Amino acid sequence: MRYIIIPLLLLGIAFSATVQESNSDLTLAEAYYAQGDWKNAARSYDLVIREDTEAPFVLQKLSYSLMKMRHEDRARIVLDRLIELQPDNEVAHFNLGLLYWRTQRPLMAIPCFEAAC
Repeated sequence: MRYIIIPLLLLGIAFSATVQESNSDLTLAEAYYAQGDWKNAARSYDLVIREDTEAPFVLQKLSYSLMKMRHEDRARIVLDRLIELQPDNEVAHFNLGLLYWRTQRPLMAIPCFEAAC
């Protein structure tokens, strides 16, 4: 019995450390985002996404940070993933439409704007 408990305890310690690290990355990302430091915010949100690939609010803020830095291709990928997870997310549809509009693709922007309404 004791041989089973020790690995489980070690697993719990490792999980706890991962959660604490992820929370500190998120706190740091939020601070950078609030300051408008888009590069460091995106970098920190990337670290959070590695731990939880389906965190919609993190994907939302990551995509916005990428858009602010004019990294349109990567922002589109993140927005596509966000819309896949939350098809009714109006902000994600609007931001995707804005991204298409900025990159001279108005015909692709229109359905995104319509989905946002």
